[in-house]
Amino acid sequence: MKKAILFFTLLIGCFIGHSQTPTNDPHWQLKWHDEFDSTAINTNIWDIPNNFNHSGEPEIYTNRPVNVFLSNGNLVLRVLKETYGGYQYTSGDVSTSAIPYDQQYGFIEARIKLPDGRGLWPAFWLWNASSSYYNEVDIFEMIPGYPDWCNLNLNHTKNTMTSSYHLSSGENACVHGSASTIQDFTQYHVYGIEWSPSKIVYYVDDYPVRIVQNSQITNTLHIILNLAIQGTNGAPLADNTTPFPSDMLIDYVRVYELKEDCNDFINSTNYDFSTYNNVEKNFINIGQGGGNNSLSVGDNITIRASQYIEINGDFYVPVGASFYMDANKDCATDLGGTGCTQTFNPCIYDFSTYDNSVKKIIELGGSGCNVNITPVNNALLLEATDIIILKPGVVVTPVTGKSVDLNISTCH
Repeated sequence: MKKAILFFTLLIGCFIGHSQTPTNDPHWQLKWHDEFDSTAINTNIWDIPNNFNHSGEPEIYTNRPVNVFLSNGNLVLRVLKETYGGYQYTSGDVSTSAIPYDQQYGFIEARIKLPDGRGLWPAFWLWNASSSYYNEVDIFEMIPGYPDWCNLNLNHTKNTMTSSYHLSSGENACVHGSASTIQDFTQYHVYGIEWSPSKIVYYVDDYPVRIVQNSQITNTLHIILNLAIQGTNGAPLADNTTPFPSDMLIDYVRVYELKEDCNDFINSTNYDFSTYNNVEKNFINIGQGGGNNSLSVGDNITIRASQYIEINGDFYVPVGASFYMDANKDCATDLGGTGCTQTFNPCIYDFSTYDNSVKKIIELGGSGCNVNITPVNNALLLEATDIIILKPGVVVTPVTGKSVDLNISTCH
């Protein structure tokens, strides 16, 4: 068994420079959506809390038309500075409240335009708290004027968003927080996540901005959009520079699920990629036994599996084609695995010492690096849970009887 010489960039995994969102990955199918083009808010989808205060914040949420309404194809959440029920501000909050609109896994996105002002705190998030668990995923929190949130060395302006996740009530948000640079949140952007049993990938405008391993956020969660006022945890308060009223505009919310068949798999020596049906398989094994497989110029191929994807034999991706593989642990039947934290990205490496252990990230070549992957003593297994990237400068040298296998697998 051997591997072909590679003169291309091979991208395998999930966190790469182009998107695997519903925009260009046909594995996704629309589950439900709300385009907010009706004359009234769809209360089958959305619960609108009334006279609700969240965690002692300065505002109270109401279901009054002045705080939550539809306008010009948008759901509008409006914060007002007014005395109401003992509070200084009123605002709007909507959340899904029941199956099928609550979610467990999938791709969740919304196109949103946000206000900018000291003390404003718009958010798009997933949440459920019960006596047995607490899960929260913050797709974004915009906190302009909040200096150096969580010691991230960034002053939050209209070009910065924060994402985080929480596993228990009262957990320090900074433990799982991250800041990402965006372009002016006062303009429309599409914010989303791909959420699977293995990972959460955060997107802005179809571009991945963050990835985290996931093993604990596994419950069905509400989708929530709200416009709060800061006033806790030392955050800056609204002042006379803060514009009132301020509006959070939501153009649409769309939720997708993967087309999957956990009883199906691919186990082929020579595989015709034109026959791939864009349905996630239980596992995919291509080239076992010395197969010869290739893509054509212009091909943009995505394959997805639950347990693992393994490429063996000769495999050629020419310049002008792209190939994406993703393993997500979506099916009930899994392979075990440990050792999923290491990043392996040397510029020069002697593969006679390679340990064949599972890595989190494998990245070889590029930036003047020349890497020769040659199985000297034994067969080589380059296995990772998140991503394998072979850039120009990587050569896989065939050796009779010794294989070089690429494998993406889920991490436990």
